[in-house]
This record gives sequence, structure tokens and C-alpha cells, in this order.
Amino acid sequence: MKHLLRVAYFCSANAGLPLLVRTMHKRRYGQFPRVLFAHRVIDFTQPLFSFFMGLDFLTVPDFCRRLEYLRKNFKIISIDEYARYVQTGEEPQSNTIVLTFDDGYRCFYTRIFPLLKKFNIPATMFLCTECLEKGAILLHDRLGYIVATSLVTKFSLPELDSRTYSLGSEGERVQVFRDVGAKIHTMSHDDKVRTVDRLSEVLKVDESGIPRHVPMLSWSEVREMLCSGLVTFGAHTVSHPILTSIGMREARYEISHSKAVMEKELDVPVRFMAYPNGADEDFNESIKAAVKEAGYDLAFTTISRFGSQIDPYELPRDGFSSSESISRFKLRVSGFFDFCGPPVIGKLWRER
Repeated sequence: MKHLLRVAYFCSANAGLPLLVRTMHKRRYGQFPRVLFAHRVIDFTQPLFSFFMGLDFLTVPDFCRRLEYLRKNFKIISIDEYARYVQTGEEPQSNTIVLTFDDGYRCFYTRIFPLLKKFNIPATMFLCTECLEKGAILLHDRLGYIVATSLVTKFSLPELDSRTYSLGSEGERVQVFRDVGAKIHTMSHDDKVRTVDRLSEVLKVDESGIPRHVPMLSWSEVREMLCSGLVTFGAHTVSHPILTSIGMREARYEISHSKAVMEKELDVPVRFMAYPNGADEDFNESIKAAVKEAGYDLAFTTISRFGSQIDPYELPRDGFSSSESISRFKLRVSGFFDFCGPPVIGKLWRER
């Protein structure tokens, strides 16, 4: 069935269906800009390349192919221009796309920023400030490194459950990362940290190598990109906790302090924020109110549906994925799958 779908996507994309869909989408829903997001891109020389590939990260060539398609078929706009459309209700005159990236990985500077300069393309990076200030390692990066590099082939962790996990193959390591990540997702942030600490002990991993495998941006690199006029920086909290897994006092600190640190370091207003993880259960009305109170103009989720309402503090984004063929990607950004779901934001955008 998957093979048949891939063939169908390939034939549809190469027969001109994306262009037809964009025309139909515009007539039915208007021209609401679509926001795309990614975390990092990887290349074949990178340590743990095969593990990262299993986690659905884009390779540099894959990203370049997608960027080339977007350049030829859409106007790629800045997040500031997008904000103007959200706040005024004005509709773009052409098909528009916004590019965003989360967390602050250094590959954005080494791999993506050169492409932005070459083609004069704007993009936004949402930063976790503790990574730049203190060299902190994000919890999901710790988990990935521990699982990917351990020499232990089987383990049990009562803090999780009673099962025995196997790390005998790359595929098993990827699945363990996903399974453990899903189990700790519902824990409080402190319990997550304790569980990952314990996992590191059980799997006998020296975590001192993480910065070499998962390098993050520096303030000097951020300032250089900001000065180019192509890259806007938004906040992604201080330490990337799931905001609904911590108390509201801590959440307000994560939301407001990251903004304050960035504004001090960069000497520009920080108007935009992206919720860590960004799924439905990762923010709520109290969190959204705290974001608004902190002075942000917009906040972004990772909810891939094109939306069912216009809420500047719950804006949808579509993710890049290495497991998605370029043909399916062309159909998705054209709006093809919006016709298969609930009413999209664009319809409400036009009617408001």
C-alpha cells in the first residue's frame, strides 16, 4: 500500500497537480501563508548519521531539493511580514511560505545560512537561551546520545516499566529512543531529568562527548546572522521544558527570561516564540496567556494541521521530514491535504 501511495504521489506531483491544487486552494481558502519548521539538517560525515536518519532528520541534499522547489513556486517571506498578515488580516498577493527552525543547532549556521545568503531567503530561528549562555544540552539530545552510543545491548529501567529493552541494532536504538521519549513525555520535567540521569548510569555512557556530536550556536554566530538581515530570532524558552509539565511560576520564567536574555544580547525586540515540542498537550490557555503577558506578538506550535481557528498564540506549522518523499512534500505544501481534513485557517482568514 505504501508503495502504491508513493507511486501515486510521484505521478500526481509530476503531472502538474500541485499547481492546480494551489489555484483551487487560493479560490476556496485564500492565500494564508504556510509556516514550515525543522530542527536540524545532517550530512554523511556527521557522527551518528545513521541514527539521526532513523529519527527523520533531513539530509542536506534533501533540504536543498525542498528549498529549490519552494524558491521556484512560492514567495518565501519573513516572519515579520507573516506577523503583519496575522495582525491586520491582509491577504498576500501570491503563494507564500515561512521557514522556521527550532532549538539553535549550529548546522543552521554552517549548512542553512549559506543557502539563505546565496538565494536571499529569510528564515527564523527559535533559540533555547541556556544552550548559548551555559552550553546546556537539551534533554532530548541527551537521551538520543545515550541510546545511540551505549555499548550496553540490553537493559531494564524500573523507572519506566518492567520490560527489557534491546540496543542490538541501529533500528532498535531508534525505536528505544522513541519508546522512552514517549514514556517520559507525560512525566513532570524533574522526573524526566531524573529518569534520563538514571538511564545514563544504567547504559554507562560518558556524556562529555555530546557537544561534539550535537553542537549548538554561539552568540557571535547569532549576531552575525542577525546582522545579515535575513534571519530573525525568536524564543524557544530557556531550557526547553514541556511547559505543561512544570508549574506556572517556572513556565512564566522560561517564557519571559528567554525573551529578556535575547533582547539583552541582541539589542532587538523579540516578538515571536515557539512552544517546546508544540503539540496540543504541550501548551494550554494559561500558557498562552503567559506568552501574551510577556510581550510576544505570536506563538507557534508544531501542530501540522492547517488549523481550525486564527489564534496568534496557537499558530500551526508543518514539519520537514526525511521519510516524506519530495513528491508528497510538493503536494502537501500546495494544500492538497487541506482538502482532506477540517476547515482550514485560510477559510476563516478570508471570512473574518
